[in-house]
Amino acid sequence: MLPFKNSSITRMSGLEIGLEVGKRGTLNNNLINQNFINLRVGFNFADKWFRKTLYN
Repeated sequence: MLPFKNSSITRMSGLEIGLEVGKRGTLNNNLINQNFINLRVGFNFADKWFRKTLYN
């Protein structure tokens, strides 16, 4: 998780980046074998709009 500027415990906005590389399948019995790469990007915007107020 890469925190954005001015982050703290109560405000955790960030950018998440993930990479997965793998191989699936088999060549036995004339089946196929695949190589794959998955790239995942996620954003988390924890701003004042999404915080629950503690006092009325």
